[in-house]
Order: sequence, then C-alpha cells, then structure tokens
Amino acid sequence: QANSEFSELEENLPKALDIFQKCTSDEGFFVSERKSNDHYYAEPILEGPCDRIMRFKGQQVLVWSLNDYLGLAGDERIKQTCIETIKKYSVAYPMGSRLLTGHTFEHEALEEQLAGFEEKEAALLCNFGYQGMIGIVNSLVGPADTVIIDNLSHSCIVDAAKVAVSKKQNLRIFKHNDMNHLNDILRQLRKQNSAGILIIVDGIYGMTGDTVPLNELVAIKEKYGARLLLDDAHGFGVMGETGRGTGEFYQRQAGIDLYFSTFAKTMAGIGGFVAGERSVIDYLKWNSKTTIFSKNLPLIYVKATEHALRIIQEEPQRLKHLKFIVQRLQRGLVELGYDIGKTQSIITPVYLNNIELDKAKYIMKLLREQYHIFVSAVTYPVIEPGKLLIRMIPTYKHTVEDVDNTLNAFRDLQKILKQICCK
Repeated sequence: QANSEFSELEENLPKALDIFQKCTSDEGFFVSERKSNDHYYAEPILEGPCDRIMRFKGQQVLVWSLNDYLGLAGDERIKQTCIETIKKYSVAYPMGSRLLTGHTFEHEALEEQLAGFEEKEAALLCNFGYQGMIGIVNSLVGPADTVIIDNLSHSCIVDAAKVAVSKKQNLRIFKHNDMNHLNDILRQLRKQNSAGILIIVDGIYGMTGDTVPLNELVAIKEKYGARLLLDDAHGFGVMGETGRGTGEFYQRQAGIDLYFSTFAKTMAGIGGFVAGERSVIDYLKWNSKTTIFSKNLPLIYVKATEHALRIIQEEPQRLKHLKFIVQRLQRGLVELGYDIGKTQSIITPVYLNNIELDKAKYIMKLLREQYHIFVSAVTYPVIEPGKLLIRMIPTYKHTVEDVDNTLNAFRDLQKILKQICCK
C-alpha cells in the first residue's frame, strides 16, 4: 500500500527543471565571450615569461595588463629560491592542514616578517586571498553582528559578507567612498543595538584605482566603536613611502584593525595574509574554517614570498622607478585629454563614453594588432553599459620609451575615436 501511494504521489509531481539547463542558455555573465571562446577578448593567452614584452597571437606586444607591480615575477633570485626549495622539500611539502601536519617554522617566520612590515602584532597566512577573506569574516561575525561594505567592494568581500550575516538587514552597503552615508548607517545601527560592527573596504579599488578615504573612515569607525578590515591587495608593496600600503599612504596604519592582502599582485605569487592584534590573529587561526580545513600553503610559495618581501625592503629603487613611470603615463594621458578618473594609485583607467561592445572590440584589436600594445578592456556588466574602461598597469619593468610609445598610440587613437563618434 505504501508503494502504491508513493507511485501515485510521484505521478502528480510537476515536471522538474534540470539545474544544468542554464548552462546551455543565455543566462550568466559574459554570454557572448563564453560562446565564442576565441581567447582574444576574454581569456586571452599571453605567451612567454611574465615581462613587459610577451607574445600574443604570434606577435610581440607591449603588455600593460599584468599585476607584477614591482617586476618580481621573473626575478632570477626568487626562481633560484624556488628551485632549492623543491629540491629539498618537493612541491607538496608540507602535507596537511595547519592544525595537524601542515605547519612549519618557515610559515611562522614569514608571518612574523609580514606582521613587522605592516607594524602589527601578528599575522596569519592564507592559501588564497578570496578564500582567506571568506574565512576571516565568517569566523568573526556572529548572528547579531552587522557587516558594512562599500558598493564597489571586490567580489570576495561581497561573498564573505553574504555568507557571514544571518539576516539580510545585518548587511549594509554604503555608496562608494561616501563617508556621510557610512556615518548615517552607523548612527542608525547604534541607536538600534550594541552588537558588533565590521566595516570591510578595499584600500585601492582594482578597476578604478581610487583609494578609500582612510582618514575619515578611521575617525568614523572609532566614533561608533566599529572595527575595520582593509583589503589592500592592490596597495601592499606599492602604496606609501616604503610600500607598506594604503595605511602608510594616509599615515593611518594604526587605525586599521585588520590588514589583509594577497601575494598575487606585488609579490607575484600565491596566497595571502591578515595582520592585526595578536589575540585576534590567534582567534582566527583556531576558528577560520578555510584555514582549519585546507591544506596549508606549500613551502615553495612561503619561501618565494619571503624572498620577495626581502627584495621590496632592500631595493627601494624599484618602488621609486615604478612611481616615476606611473606619473609619466598618467600625466601624459591627461595632457592628451583622456579621462583617467580619480585614480590615486598605479592602476591607470582610461574611460571612454558612447562605446558599444563592437566598437570596444575594434579599439582593442587596433591597439593590439596595429600598435602592438596589449591592454585590458572592461565593459558591461563590470561597468555600466555604453562605456569602455581601458585598464592599464604600469610596472617596475616598464621604461620611459614604453610610456612614450604608448602615449603616441593613444594620440593616434583620438583621431579614430572622433570618427566613430565617441569621446
């Protein structure tokens, strides 16, 4: 009888949708790029060692798209360190999670060096920046706590906040860099309850290059008893006089409760870290699930990062040259009449209006094939429709000649832009 009732119930069930159905539809991001799969506009393949000159589609191009800010990706000394580490320990060592069999004295040494560099009491290594952010936020935020983020926050911050909060009203979003809006949110929250508040912002916004107004932000968060987690992935190693980051740039390092960065940019590696008060870092070590339940960072990346950090500290001329190149490129673009927004960092955006997708692709193809200049194009849905953001990344390896040749190409580009009716 039970089987009969089950069969009857089964017959009356509505026709089920296949959860994979969206995968063959026009749902999701970058639909046209996904379907074309041409490795040109999306997933372009640059060949050769990471450098200012690489190969694209069989031709040499001047590359302005790599986050190798201080030119450490191909450093022969770091390569040798990696070779020696592999010979001694293999690629896999250490095997296991940090709390079981995956920890070493070398991991602890790097954490101490990173904490000292950022003028914090302690630091904790993470396998990846994205993973680390999710683990940090979810171990700190309780059911009654509130997370506040900027509306242009990096995706890892958005995802971490969404997973951490138990109720939608416990996630608040303020207008980009609008400290008055942030102040209003905090004032309202403090009238309602006295639970914990965690503000998470980027030090530098990766698409636009502008920085968080840190002086105002620190004053506001201290006024309302909130805590600040700063994701400085694009500031670590290059912002400030010695490269300590956005906190040093604003001389408010002490006002950052938790300083977070990855090794994927300036350090040209894999992994990341968070630094702050020793008691907080110790709590994260024992409570962050992305640390507890993951294999610890392989020693090859630990030793490579340690060597990269030493070079940053011992060779300040790298940062000095980088800043010179950045200034020359950005000043030249402005003098040509281009809009580079409010960037205060090495990230150099060029904004073009009234550009539909086909015109954006034409401009990219022109720069890459006629002028042999490789830049990245950012279009909708990352930015609003009808706009093109040409995102350029100067590095220590770029030369004055590189800058001047690029500016000449952008001077020629102006004539073409007039022909296709955009500014």
